[in-house]
Amino acid sequence: MNWHRLLKLLTIASAVVLLSALSRKGHCGDQPDAQIYFESPEAAVVAWGGETSDERTTLPGRQNFPLGASYDLHVSKLPGLKAQRASMRLTLVASPGPEADRYLEHNPIPVTITVDDVDQLNARQRVVKAIYVPKVEFRELANAATQSLVSTRQDPGTDVIAMANSRGTLLCVLELAPSEANDAKSRTTEPKPEPSDAGDNSDSFREGLRIALMDTNPLVAKHAAIALGEAHDRSSIPALRRALAHPDQRVRDAAAGALEQILK
Repeated sequence: MNWHRLLKLLTIASAVVLLSALSRKGHCGDQPDAQIYFESPEAAVVAWGGETSDERTTLPGRQNFPLGASYDLHVSKLPGLKAQRASMRLTLVASPGPEADRYLEHNPIPVTITVDDVDQLNARQRVVKAIYVPKVEFRELANAATQSLVSTRQDPGTDVIAMANSRGTLLCVLELAPSEANDAKSRTTEPKPEPSDAGDNSDSFREGLRIALMDTNPLVAKHAAIALGEAHDRSSIPALRRALAHPDQRVRDAAAGALEQILK
């Protein structure tokens, strides 16, 4: 084990945690909650907390989740879905920004699964939705406080997360896929994560750094990119490539350096 690299990685990771805490609303305690409004389709059921958990809501329904984390959920009783259920990953951005903070103080984040989404799931296509508070010039409807970009409605290769960041303030990312497709993918095509020199194999550790890449505080995002580079975490390559479009030059440079470290 490279103890020098381990110490350096832990130091950087600690800086990310500290900076993220300092950038939150209020004091440096737990992250504030965001209320998610699972709007439609009516009578569908969203559940979370594991296979045996009874934590669920019937649509339309509301549930609070702390910001700055990812949540694995599943949705069943979707009208028209050929599979028994679909998996849903919800990633909430930490410290999204002043305008988004003002929105979240009084409003939920609306989440809707459309007929088109179900058609895409039946075709075994993954659906990614980026939900954001738009800048004034991108408000398509006068009363639309939030908007969403959907991967299956864009040109192939379009990064809806980067697009949402350029059009406003990203609130959350929703990823949908048939559960059976996810299970098959994990058994056959998903590469095993490569061990890092630091000896850290924690999925939650890497996921926390990837979430920090979306933080509106550029120092948080910069140090998250540096830590992922030090960890040589190949599973973070897509997130680091998205960070190349970050509005802050320091974050773009850190993401480019991290990709160089991982890919060399």
